[in-house]
Amino acid sequence: MASPSYLPSNASAAAAFEESLWTNGPVSSDSFYTAPTNSTSAAPGTLLKLETDANASTYTLAPGTAISRIMFQSETLQGAPIPASAYILWPYQSRTQPDGTYPVVAWAHGTSGIYGNCAPSHIKTLYQHFDAPFPLALQGYVTVAPDYVGLGVDKTTDGKDIVHQYIANPAHANDLFYAVQAAQAAFSQLSSEFVVIGHSQGGGAAWGAAQRQALKPVKGYLGSIALSPVTDILELPPTDNPLIPILGAFMAPGIQTVFPQFEPREIFTDAGWERWQMYSQAGGCNPVAVELLAGIQLLNDDWRNNTYLQQYIQLTLNGGKEIGGPLLVIQGEADPNMNVTTTTSAVNKLVQAFPDALVEYVTLPGITHTPSLFASQRLWLDWIASRFAGIEVKSGYQHSEASSLARPISSYQSDANWIITPATEPYQLA
Repeated sequence: MASPSYLPSNASAAAAFEESLWTNGPVSSDSFYTAPTNSTSAAPGTLLKLETDANASTYTLAPGTAISRIMFQSETLQGAPIPASAYILWPYQSRTQPDGTYPVVAWAHGTSGIYGNCAPSHIKTLYQHFDAPFPLALQGYVTVAPDYVGLGVDKTTDGKDIVHQYIANPAHANDLFYAVQAAQAAFSQLSSEFVVIGHSQGGGAAWGAAQRQALKPVKGYLGSIALSPVTDILELPPTDNPLIPILGAFMAPGIQTVFPQFEPREIFTDAGWERWQMYSQAGGCNPVAVELLAGIQLLNDDWRNNTYLQQYIQLTLNGGKEIGGPLLVIQGEADPNMNVTTTTSAVNKLVQAFPDALVEYVTLPGITHTPSLFASQRLWLDWIASRFAGIEVKSGYQHSEASSLARPISSYQSDANWIITPATEPYQLA
């Protein structure tokens, strides 16, 4: 990240917080993220680099877990080969398949940012920690988690920037499948069978993986879980939520990689463009984005009508497209970011177009965005276990609303009011 000295004080503080969560300084100074020369020609799914045992002390991992890092060849939305990074989180005691191999779950993370330093493998907490990666490993699954193209490995071997194609669900699906393939090549004890799960941006990626499976079937794929998923950004209802325009802004660099004629400046207000330039220079992640880009009118009133943005959404959206294998969609009914009506619309488009699709849709009353992972943890862990056990999914479309709550909705903690940071004194561990 560039020196935050030119940033407003609140954004500078956010940048310092982000930096405090890096494992080994910026990705530019961590040689692991330097793309090797064969990354220009290697086939997608090729293992490019392996760090068998990363230094767990540089992370704030759950006890009884270990971490590896890999670099692998993925594909962009346009199908061009491109290097990407991932971490592998190991359980203390793995479950085992009948053949003695370890079951694999591919984890697709939510939005962390769009620049290199926003890679979860580069963040001490792995970004979403107890949201999903830690529970998955603690339940005995080897968890393979791609950073997505452009996060972590952010430059080609000839020094060109690798742009993160934000919420390009088919591209993120490529990252998931190829990360698993590379991990399986690196570690022979990994099962050929795997399940995909993701949240928010990653929920869109997981749904995208199901759509990809219909087009390019991969042996061993058992199904996907999409929580609070990105489906069609243009169907999100207009609200005062400042995060929605940030999503639009985050898409701009990726749109330009697909449509070079697109001028990002056209969707921004004057004040928004000035802030966006500052944000891009800083190369910040979510905390800096919130401080710099929220609180102003970031995008023009008609930003959703931009032709290139609309075409990008059509290329990348979920819903109404065929899927392969079973898909579980979980959505909080009080989610201010991925609106339940929008998710329901995408599910309906899928089942109307493909009535035999194996789709289960669960809605969670009173639950917001990230809390959907916590409120439904028992559900998605059971679903994963059933897939590895070979239990068949009920045919056709199944919809249910979470019920039989132990306490009234008003009694529950609505959102996380804590963060994870390293302990620096012995008494903090007591």
